Amino acid sequence: MKVTLTNGNCSLTEDFPKKTLELLDILDRLHQKGNRTVDFEFTCYYEEITPPSELTEKMFTADIFALNVFAERLVNMTSPERAVYQAVVQKNSVFRFEDAVQMTFGLESVPVIKASNFSELGEFVIENDMIPEVQKCPNELVQFLDRAKIGRLMAEQYNGVFVGDYYCEPENYEKPDILIEFGEPKPCIFRFLLTPDANRPELAEWTSLPCNDSLLENKICLDCQSVLPKLRISQRPTQEELLALNRTSNFLIGLNPQELVKLKAVMEYTGVRNIAGVLECCRYLSEYDFDSAPQNKSEYGLKFLKKFLPADVCELFKDSDLTDLGSEILHHKHGRMTSYGVLSGRGQTLYSEITAEQNQTESEDETEDCEMKLGGM
Repeated sequence: MKVTLTNGNCSLTEDFPKKTLELLDILDRLHQKGNRTVDFEFTCYYEEITPPSELTEKMFTADIFALNVFAERLVNMTSPERAVYQAVVQKNSVFRFEDAVQMTFGLESVPVIKASNFSELGEFVIENDMIPEVQKCPNELVQFLDRAKIGRLMAEQYNGVFVGDYYCEPENYEKPDILIEFGEPKPCIFRFLLTPDANRPELAEWTSLPCNDSLLENKICLDCQSVLPKLRISQRPTQEELLALNRTSNFLIGLNPQELVKLKAVMEYTGVRNIAGVLECCRYLSEYDFDSAPQNKSEYGLKFLKKFLPADVCELFKDSDLTDLGSEILHHKHGRMTSYGVLSGRGQTLYSEITAEQNQTESEDETEDCEMKLGGM
C-alpha cells in the first residue's frame, strides 16, 4: 500500500509495510529529529476491495511504527478478512488511527460468506438452512424458493452488507480489549536474518550488528537490513563479508544520530555504495558542513540571508521563493540539497560569506570546462 507522509514542506510517498531500519530512514528524510509521530494519508490502498472513505479521505497522525503494524496486518489478511475489515470500519466510525489499527484484530467474530449478491447469498442460506423461514419450508418446495428474496431476507435480519465478493455481518464484531505498544528499536547498523541450516529457515533469527563475531560463525543469511539505504549489500553475504560488516558496524555505532544522518547525506552526494567508500566518507565527514533543518533550497536561501541581514529585512523575504538564491549559493559552496538536508562541498561551510577566492575558483572551473569542450570539437 502507498502512503504519503508529510512534515512541513517535505513530502514522501512510500510503499508500506517497511523494515524497521527503513522506518528510521524515512524519519530522517522527513527531517524529524527524535520524533516518530508522522502525518500521513493513504494514497493507494489494497487493490481487491474499495477502501472505506473513513481511511482514504483524511489525514492521520500516529507513530510511524503503528502505521507499519497496520500495513503489515492489512497486507497479510485473506480476502474474506479484508472484506470483514472494510465492513467493520464502515459500521464503526473511525476518528482515530488507533481505532483503525485495533479493528484489524478480532475479525474472526464476524460471519462472512462468499457471495456478491442476494441470489448467491440466498443459495448459500438455503443449502445450509440458515434462517427459520427456510427451515420451515418442506424439502420438496425448496427448489421453488426465490434465491434473491431469501438472500435479502437474511441480510435484513442480520444487518448484513456486501463488500466485493463477500457478505459480512459487522453487527457481530467484538472489539478486542488489547493494548498495542511500540517500543524503541535497539540501536544497530545492520540486521541479518541468520540460520545455521539453509534447509531449515524456521531456525532463522534476527541478529543486530555490531555483535560478537561468534554469533555470525557458520550462519547463512536469509535477509538483511541496513541503516544506510544507499549501501549495497549482497543478499547472501559470505562469512567473510558478515565479519567485515560487523567490523564496520563497530565503527559506525560510535557516530551520534546527527553524524549518521550526515553520513547518509554525504553518501548520496558522493554516490558511495560500498563499505570501503563508507569508511572513506567517515574519514572526511568533519570536512563537510551539514544542516538537516532546511527542507528545500528556498529555505536554505532564507536561512543563509538571516546570517547576514537584520531580522526586519529578512522578514521581507519570508514568503518569497528563494530557490534560485539557494541554488546559486550551493553552487559556490560546491554543495547540494540531499534527501536528508543541505550539504556543503568538502572543505566548505554552508553559512559563511562567499569569498572572492570562491568566485575565482568558480570562474576558473567554468573557463577550464569551456576549454575542454572547445578542445573536443
